[in-house]
Amino acid sequence: MAIPAKPTVTDFPPAPQRGEARNTFTTKSNNLVAHYSTFVTEMNDAIDWQDVVYTATETEANNAATSAGNAATSEANALASADAAALSETNAATSETNAEASATAAQGFAEDAELAAESATISNFVGRWEDQTGAATVPAAVYHNEVYWQLLENLADITLSEPGVTDDWGPVESKVVWAPISASQTLVGNVSYAVDFTAGPLTLTLPASPLTNDFIRLYRDGGEITDSVIARNGNTIMGLAEDLIIDFQATSLYLVYNGTDWRVVQ
Repeated sequence: MAIPAKPTVTDFPPAPQRGEARNTFTTKSNNLVAHYSTFVTEMNDAIDWQDVVYTATETEANNAATSAGNAATSEANALASADAAALSETNAATSETNAEASATAAQGFAEDAELAAESATISNFVGRWEDQTGAATVPAAVYHNEVYWQLLENLADITLSEPGVTDDWGPVESKVVWAPISASQTLVGNVSYAVDFTAGPLTLTLPASPLTNDFIRLYRDGGEITDSVIARNGNTIMGLAEDLIIDFQATSLYLVYNGTDWRVVQ
């Protein structure tokens, strides 16, 4: 069986970067998403090529086995046929492994494209909140404390309404950015933390004046989380006026403030 020329996969266009001008960011996002139709076609061609290679090597293995049966009277020929069959089996296994790797890579690229498209939907992104002055009107979006925020109410002075502190802003769900910490401290609402417990149990204090639907997200980045404390800081947790003592090796925690109480939802 003739094996066709190995197909190629076109490189992806430049990805959008935080801090770029809105038009540049949107153009890059659109180009990246548009490229996926080309990428899917090229990946299908690559997988088809892998199937041809696999079929060819499988045919070789079958032919080698047949030759070995016909040459049963010749010990030398039988040994040579067995060696050829073993080599064909190795090549077939390698081809299958490469095909699985290609499929895994394709899935990863698809997830990246989804995130890029999601970021591109942020309405009227104007940059970092701390760089803004004067009035702001809906729609507008800013970046602050490693979270994208969408403006919900018109503002006379944007500097007087900090995202995550006032209810004039709502967080935009995009790619999660994990803030690394490794010491006891007071947490900031609507931030995701990657916590390293290598130094031992920590006390992580909840915000003192949370707003409704504020959240705290934690994941254990290292060490032992057992015996660490989530301090309530004046508010109840699950209806109890008690700090939350972690008594098992949790991987992650997700708390949401419902207006009167912190609720552990994960």
